[in-house]
Amino acid sequence: MATLGEKLREAREAHGYTLREVADNTRISVRHLEAIEADDYRPLPGGVFNKGFIKAFARYVGVDENEALSDYMRQVNQQGSTADDEAPITRRHEVFVGDEPRRPFLTVVLALIILGLLTWGVYAGLQWYQNRGNQTAAAVSPTPTPGGNSNVAATPTPTPAISATDGLKVQIKADKQDVPITPIIDGKPQAPISLKPGESRTFDATQSFKLQYSKYRVGELQMTINGQPAKVPTTSSNPKLRNNIEFEVNANNLAQYFQ
Repeated sequence: MATLGEKLREAREAHGYTLREVADNTRISVRHLEAIEADDYRPLPGGVFNKGFIKAFARYVGVDENEALSDYMRQVNQQGSTADDEAPITRRHEVFVGDEPRRPFLTVVLALIILGLLTWGVYAGLQWYQNRGNQTAAAVSPTPTPGGNSNVAATPTPTPAISATDGLKVQIKADKQDVPITPIIDGKPQAPISLKPGESRTFDATQSFKLQYSKYRVGELQMTINGQPAKVPTTSSNPKLRNNIEFEVNANNLAQYFQ
């Protein structure tokens, strides 16, 4: 009978994920992931943190979380270790970015800086979109045509195929393979989802919808935006993601998904 570590490793390899990719998307260090796959829980912080790591790892690679926790508790009991939520934790819980520990204070500062940049970006984007709308309205104002010039044909103004005024309704569907995805709605990350072949999920957003999926699953997703078929990008807008493709749909770039 396969151990929990073997099940998680087999599921990860079946999806084509590396330990680095799992670490980047679950915020669990590679060192801890290696320990879990080796069924060696001594390097882990202990208590509820261990269970949280097991659930996040299992969810990302498509293993049932409850089954994973049951396997974990059984193995811990067999090893004679303590796994109760109330068990004392003698080691300091470390926050990891990659493999190196960082001070919690630095993490908080970085989070505040990122939040400030996101807020400024949203405000600047809204201002730009409003200014562009005013300029467009002025540009398409009808101009009187001279009565004697019957040969001048009026140039039709293109009508947008779709509008994001009332928000975005984005449907994502897997084609022939399992496709793990991570949606980010209006700047808020959602729990990772593993779409089965033919399965679809619909997401409602007010201003923006962002999606991350594995670059090894290019061509395996279909998308509609507000009921209209749309293109799924095959290159990432975020160069920092080596194993994932990330793209964002918002009012400013909506047209590019229908070209």
